[in-house]
Amino acid sequence: MLKMADIPYIDSVRGKLFEYLFYNWMVETNKDDKTTFRCDMVLNHEQIDCLSENGKEINVFECKLGIDTRDVNNVIEQVERKCSAVRRTTAKEVVGNVVSYKRIGLTDKAKLESAGFWVIDDLDNLISSNLKYRNRKEVRALLRREHVS
Repeated sequence: MLKMADIPYIDSVRGKLFEYLFYNWMVETNKDDKTTFRCDMVLNHEQIDCLSENGKEINVFECKLGIDTRDVNNVIEQVERKCSAVRRTTAKEVVGNVVSYKRIGLTDKAKLESAGFWVIDDLDNLISSNLKYRNRKEVRALLRREHVS
């Protein structure tokens, strides 16, 4: 049985898994849309978690398992850097988005929104209503740091 303590790099693995889960969720929930999606790419030396592009804008998504109050300013700087890197490649409007697997506190969420970002939080709750993801208890448990037997 795999235990969280057995893998020293589990947090980076969990973060990457969340990026791919979010990417897959975006593609599945927008499959009739003309939007294109990309995940885990590097532009102008910045690692972009997920990106969506339609005819008028590009959305940059910074994926976090959770955001603590002491991390909010760093997240804002990170998203601004990544949006700036994307802006250097396009004339389209670039929109910053912060996505959190866990719920973000109201004050922290307001601070992110006042920085000009769209915020999607508590994604675990959002995807739990989707049968495709609800049945993936191992993935959701890993993202929550729970033990699955």
